[in-house]
Amino acid sequence: MTAPDPTNPAPAAPPPPAAAPRRRRLWAHALATASASLLLVVALLAAAVGWLVGTTNGMNSVIALVNRFAPVRIETQGSFGSLVEEFGFAELKVTVGTKKVVATAVRARVRDWHRQPLQVDFAYLEAAGLLVDVVTDEIPLQDIGVPLQLSAERAALGSLTVIVNGKQFSLQSIEGRANAGPTGYRVDDGRISFGPHTARASAELGARRPFPLQAQGEVAARVQDKTVRAAVRVGGSLVEMTVDGELSGAATGKLTAIIASFDKPAVRSVDLDLTGVDPHLWHPSAPTADLAIKAKLAPSPAMDRVAGSIAIENRAPGRIDEGRIPARNATAQVELDAKQLRFDGVAGQLLQGSVTGGYSVAFADGSWQTNARLADVDPSRIHGALQPLRVSGQMQARRVPGTIFVTADLEHRGQPAATLTFDGRITSQLATINSARLALGEGFATAAGSIELGGQHRADL
Repeated sequence: MTAPDPTNPAPAAPPPPAAAPRRRRLWAHALATASASLLLVVALLAAAVGWLVGTTNGMNSVIALVNRFAPVRIETQGSFGSLVEEFGFAELKVTVGTKKVVATAVRARVRDWHRQPLQVDFAYLEAAGLLVDVVTDEIPLQDIGVPLQLSAERAALGSLTVIVNGKQFSLQSIEGRANAGPTGYRVDDGRISFGPHTARASAELGARRPFPLQAQGEVAARVQDKTVRAAVRVGGSLVEMTVDGELSGAATGKLTAIIASFDKPAVRSVDLDLTGVDPHLWHPSAPTADLAIKAKLAPSPAMDRVAGSIAIENRAPGRIDEGRIPARNATAQVELDAKQLRFDGVAGQLLQGSVTGGYSVAFADGSWQTNARLADVDPSRIHGALQPLRVSGQMQARRVPGTIFVTADLEHRGQPAATLTFDGRITSQLATINSARLALGEGFATAAGSIELGGQHRADL
């Protein structure tokens, strides 16, 4: 038997077979574990998303996340529903800096949404009331857009109250199709009420200063129980817009207004060109007339009255006892509020002669008062109960329901020359002379008494 050669060892035994099947099993197990984990994560995410958008608590959690990571504060009371169905709030308050929005009785339903770009489409978006309270910054607004593209097939507000630096105005019953987004806002078939007035309009507003604005619509305004309608067009911007209206109804004509939304007052001027104005239509005690009115007016800072210049042509003049106005034309400074219409600096042409002075009429009962300086006036062309003369001087008159009071200090420059001081009153049945003094040359006469306008009279001389 030959001994092994130490310099030439025998071949080693072959290695055992490779563990490939075992590694494949390990990879398969790891892959199955990872897949199961991924499916679990997806399921958890789906459940979380479903919980967030499908439950009221989830919706409240979304609001909490917004409060945590966005520069906005959202507070809610009485939330209900979910983001995939109808949802709403008894009260929703949103605060951004010095701006606060409070909505009550909010109801909404999302119809569709898109991710690129992010857009939310509401089937409806309603609120019983919306309060917007703004304290403006020293730096003027530059952008009023919203970061999301929003639309609502039906947007409705029971009331809207806007307060800017403590100044407040309100609208009621607002409804229409609405779109809002980073580039601006659009409203189609909008319907608005403000007090007894209503409007239908479509409008488009840009989001960046000067905030370009285009709008058109119809307005029906109730004034002293009469309706005035206007077809309105708006152009320009919120910084300065022009409103043009074609009026019809109780008056016809044109209206042009210049409005600067960020100024005080916002309305800079109003130009009127009206025809067919009859004061008797506005109040049964007012005289009948056919007035053509041209006016340039501006409101007070509180927006509770307007004042400016006016020129009036009366195309149907007549005597007071005929229920008409005994003037052909007049120019004046005018002031109008909810209670009265007032004219100062009046310069007018009567049926005979001219007059300067002032006049005011109250809407509540049709009472009026006037003070006048007369020049070459014929009293018989003012009231049929008076005598034909050529009179100059001072005269005051006022009307309360049923009675006209008159005082006068007049001079007749015809033949014979005469002067008259007078204090009296006139009703539909009776003219009463409280006192009168008539001077003729070197003599004079005084009188007191009454004249029944039916023909009888009594006088003390």
